[in-house]
Amino acid sequence: MEKTHLLQAPHLHAIARNIFVAAGTARHIAEDVAEILVNAHLAGHDSHGLLRVPAYLRGIDAGHLQPTAEPKVIAESPNTLRVDGQGGFGHYISRWSIHKAIEKAKSAVSCSVSLSSTGHIGRLGEYAEAAARAGCISLISVGNGGRGAGPTVPYGGAEGAFGTNPIAIGVPTGDDSPFIVDYATSMIAEGKIQVARSKGIDLPEGCILDKNGMPSVTPADFYDGGALLAFGKHKGYALAMFTCLLGGLAGTFDVESGRMNGTF
Repeated sequence: MEKTHLLQAPHLHAIARNIFVAAGTARHIAEDVAEILVNAHLAGHDSHGLLRVPAYLRGIDAGHLQPTAEPKVIAESPNTLRVDGQGGFGHYISRWSIHKAIEKAKSAVSCSVSLSSTGHIGRLGEYAEAAARAGCISLISVGNGGRGAGPTVPYGGAEGAFGTNPIAIGVPTGDDSPFIVDYATSMIAEGKIQVARSKGIDLPEGCILDKNGMPSVTPADFYDGGALLAFGKHKGYALAMFTCLLGGLAGTFDVESGRMNGTF
């Protein structure tokens, strides 16, 4: 079991920022990404915090994550925006996009934004909270689906076909505590499995299958070819599909592979 350290949020932010800058990330991007990761810890979701840093660094080293990439608007109207993340940090691209969406919504009543080509965007509640603080209602989703597209098994299926495909909703309430919904359409987010593995504890029953399709509570079984289950059986499956359809608005539907993905 790994040793646990208790650090103040500003210290944790500085550590993460400096690591990203050392890996070639632009300073202003590193500031945003580090802040959003630390905010996940402060919100009680270590699964979307600094445990993600090693994976991001591997992505930079492999060339899959572009640490200096800026969002590029490829199409827009008064109340729509289509953004190419150019392979950059999803946290930074998503924060930039939600601010643009808020600006447009305030002038055109509503705004729909589609994102493509971004890295992992972190905890969706971060962006729903930003919208609510600005007086806006938001619906945010990340969808990835198709044969072999992710570890989540469709209801009644035998092979992973979806990512964790989260959904977040934010509604202002008139005070400092907005109404926030934020959850994966799988039984648990993959990051929760990482946390359980690091703590040496079992998962709740009914969350994962091992590589043989048998129920398991052991985190290692998931990483040894296992799979996630959708929450609510057919209901979670339907919502996972819904996030893919919204994500496909970014124009990412691949006819040959039957896959679509994107952030909406």
